[in-house]
Amino acid sequence: MVVFSNAQVKNLFGPVALCPRRSVVPTMSKANRKKLNLAGTRSATSGGSALSAITSPRPTANPDRPREPVGDQLMGICCVCGREQVTHDGEKVLHGYQRPGYGWIVGGCYGTRKQAYNLSCEPCSEYKTEVLLPYQRDARKRLADLKNDKVDSLTEANHLGESKTFTRTDNEFPKLHKREIAYWSRQIEQVRDEIMLMDRLVAGWKPKPLRGAA
Repeated sequence: MVVFSNAQVKNLFGPVALCPRRSVVPTMSKANRKKLNLAGTRSATSGGSALSAITSPRPTANPDRPREPVGDQLMGICCVCGREQVTHDGEKVLHGYQRPGYGWIVGGCYGTRKQAYNLSCEPCSEYKTEVLLPYQRDARKRLADLKNDKVDSLTEANHLGESKTFTRTDNEFPKLHKREIAYWSRQIEQVRDEIMLMDRLVAGWKPKPLRGAA
């Protein structure tokens, strides 16, 4: 899944938390929950089928420096990443991507080309239905397979992205197996919190004007 940082207090949520293989479910910071009057909601963090579909890179922009609209630009809050983004006809333009330096853009927020939270909470419902619930289903299945010894090989990647597969005959397998169980247990907790958060955002939604240049 993906984790929101405390630095992004000006909007709704925060950035993407990267676990060893990459976290992918967005989570809201305490400050952003306070702004939305969701102080009682637990924050969360967040990686296969539905899981790979929600992978996104860590944002590189400084979250402490909100972007200011220029000219006739209008800024709106993204329902998914919680950041204030430039809008076009009420929908956010491409954001949440990286430029690694080899010629093309990598990644992008699920909230791209969806209406800003200022205008609609429908993207929250879509994100829950299309991303979070499938992720929850896959994560539960993965954890059950691990606990029932149905997984005979595990692959681990180092910081360079080089991967190695271990089987039950390898000495490293028991330790890696235990780590995987702990990891997916956390993912299930976190996606549950994120689903609850989307529900509360929908329940508490009120229209708000897009922000233009002062």
